[in-house]
Amino acid sequence: TFQVEYSEGRWRIPSHHGYPADAEARIEKAAAGLIGITREALAGRRENDHKRFGVIAPPDTEVPLGEILEGIGQRVTMKDKNGDILADYIIGKRIAGQTNKYFVRKPDDDETYRAEVHLDVSTKFSDWVEKDLLKLDYNNVLSMESSEILLFNEKVTEDGKRVFLPHKRSLRVFRKETEPSAKWNVDDLNAQTEEVNPSGISDVQTALAGLRLNGVRPKPQGLTPELKADEKLFPNDRASDEYISQVLGPQLRRQGFQLVPQSPLPPFKDFMIAGKGGELTVDSNEGLVYYLHFGEVFAGTTEDIEVGKTVVADEAGNKVSEAETNTKDASEKDKTTLNRYLFIRVEFDEDLLGKAPVEPQEPKKPEGLKELVEPPPTGETKKDKTPEEIEQDRLRSEYNSKLSLYQNEKSHYDADIVEYREKLKNGKAKAEELNTRFSDWYYVIPETSYDNLVLNRADVVKAKEQKEPEPEAKPMSPTLNSPVTPSFEDFIKNQMKSSKAPAKEERKPAIAEKPKPSAANAPNKPE
Repeated sequence: TFQVEYSEGRWRIPSHHGYPADAEARIEKAAAGLIGITREALAGRRENDHKRFGVIAPPDTEVPLGEILEGIGQRVTMKDKNGDILADYIIGKRIAGQTNKYFVRKPDDDETYRAEVHLDVSTKFSDWVEKDLLKLDYNNVLSMESSEILLFNEKVTEDGKRVFLPHKRSLRVFRKETEPSAKWNVDDLNAQTEEVNPSGISDVQTALAGLRLNGVRPKPQGLTPELKADEKLFPNDRASDEYISQVLGPQLRRQGFQLVPQSPLPPFKDFMIAGKGGELTVDSNEGLVYYLHFGEVFAGTTEDIEVGKTVVADEAGNKVSEAETNTKDASEKDKTTLNRYLFIRVEFDEDLLGKAPVEPQEPKKPEGLKELVEPPPTGETKKDKTPEEIEQDRLRSEYNSKLSLYQNEKSHYDADIVEYREKLKNGKAKAEELNTRFSDWYYVIPETSYDNLVLNRADVVKAKEQKEPEPEAKPMSPTLNSPVTPSFEDFIKNQMKSSKAPAKEERKPAIAEKPKPSAANAPNKPE
């Protein structure tokens, strides 16, 4: 039986550990659909007709897996806050050839009626919960670090003390700027032979933005929202060491998580969660740091995945141990799929918002600058400026330039600081909202989603394309005086040009000679 009820100030799903439901719109739609059902023509009066019309009441007890019951309808009941029934119908088969027409009866009546039904009530868990698990936009991702946790790295010191030294093996991709267009970088990238593969990083961003949950489990008692073991949260009747070793530790290990002490030497305290499937840390430009801790992979049916009764699987996806009943039924509902456990926590880091705007300093008025003297009335003769007045003009001009620059910067600062403070407020509020949602739960996600969320170096780094060396320049042609060998056609043309007679020299105009004087006009020589 799938239920949604209003409890503790919000809609919840009792059948799924009381997980919060995103149900406002669905409840309103379902209520309108139920109230709008009107019985029309009578279809049958007898109980024997119920199977044929598909209006047999669903059983109150769980039906063994694999057992198929024919003729069972969908019972939809709506109650008020006092538990009084507002509407209660069993909706059967759709009437052939008619849109939105169904066989319907009330649970206490044998009579079955035809009715027009506009009701879409899903019993699928994922349809009733917030689908956007992380509320993380693709373009807001600044960096991602995928870590493999090495849990069992222990050694014994010379004095016989057992030292626990867990460490990580990580791969980090990051952007140096906060803009979505900024280029990605990868730690330890060999700039000579390697380059970033943006499409591989984009695939992980897409998987983050589209992460959806398949099921939920209540978080074990004793863990803080920061996923630390806190003895203040342990049951009062249990000693801390006993509770960790006998209850909390084994319960977490079944889901693929380990309590790791933050101190390498005993007595071990300050335990934190480490996941068998590694971790993914994501920084966003909203100031949020997401920590995704991946646990064990397991197989299960839809019900197993949503609420429990899991089948643990090995790394290859093979079943290792089963819980409760197995089934050989081949129906979609009973088919098993691979999933993985996930813890999520969020922190707020103001540094991820970028540098806070710095208020500009108003320039100080120069000590020697006097108040501006009113110019002389029109018509009076202007006197030449004294050296002191010239100096005053210089000081005033410099001061006014600085003041104008300050006023412009101050105007930009006033707008920027308002925007920054809004980001600061929104980031803190979002971190609190997400941690409130994540604090009581760990999640079940599809194994395919996990595969897409793990950063692999082979996916985000590729071999650098080596540029082919440019061809060497060919020697100049002695005949044609060209570095490029001419085509045969060009060669013939040049040869034909060279075989022609040289052009005639251009005749220069002769310089006019002065006329020689005739004998008659010649001057007489002195005798």
